[in-house]
Amino acid sequence: MRAVSDWMGSERAAAATRVLSTLGLVLIVALVLAEPDAAVAGPGGVFVKSMFKSTAGKIIGGIVIGVLCLVLLPLILWVMVGERRGISRCRTALTALAAEDERFDWDAISMRVREMLPRVYQAWSAGDLSPVREDLFSDYYEVQQETLERWTAEGKRNICQLEQVNRIQPLHIDTSGFLPVLYVKIAIRGVDFLESIAEGKVLKGKRSMDEIDTVWTLVHDLRSWKLAEIREGDDTLMLAKEKDVVDGPALRPFEAFGAGASGAAAAELAEHEPAGEVETGGVEVAERDQRDS
Repeated sequence: MRAVSDWMGSERAAAATRVLSTLGLVLIVALVLAEPDAAVAGPGGVFVKSMFKSTAGKIIGGIVIGVLCLVLLPLILWVMVGERRGISRCRTALTALAAEDERFDWDAISMRVREMLPRVYQAWSAGDLSPVREDLFSDYYEVQQETLERWTAEGKRNICQLEQVNRIQPLHIDTSGFLPVLYVKIAIRGVDFLESIAEGKVLKGKRSMDEIDTVWTLVHDLRSWKLAEIREGDDTLMLAKEKDVVDGPALRPFEAFGAGASGAAAAELAEHEPAGEVETGGVEVAERDQRDS
């Protein structure tokens, strides 16, 4: 459960981001209004370049850039420091948990994620998740497979290509539910776009290689850590600021499922239990499809 103070901190962070984004937009609009003739330049980067050719444009442009740097640099540093502190706290929490329970050994978890990544990307791009069924939480597998099949029927396909894994970092651990939930930041270089099969037209995303940040939600189902949700990377600071929960029912799984449950039987029950606050049916790829339709 999120503490009130943490919730307020996340809300303040979101509000600050909105205010600063609005300020930046206002400054850019002011620049264009101050130099209206330059706005008739052309597409692409020509518009920006032409604005800075005139003397007035150079002066106003320099002021705008200076103000943006002064305003945004503290925010960028604040985000970076907040995220790094959260990652450090989560690592410390996992180390303490791993001393009593090997499920929480971060080296083993990060290795599993690194092994899962190419399999998951390949399966998604093929439109068939059956090869990675054991890597996905049961509800997540069913929802995503249905979505991929529907896209195929609609003449769409999701092209995913993993070129390089840059970083795998823990953001937040939550043991308040019956199953432990771990949020992990994944930074890769790759391709992820949705296209029309018949026309070859990109419907979402882009074909070129790009730096992609996502957050993987992992749930341990008493057998192994499995992927239960993929979020966009915008949530990293919010999750890093969450207080880690390290004393919940998930640390005593067999008690949670009853004295008679053990081993495979408990794991079978776990597949259908709510994993903390994870919404196993709400996922990035499905949300993206809903926005497009």
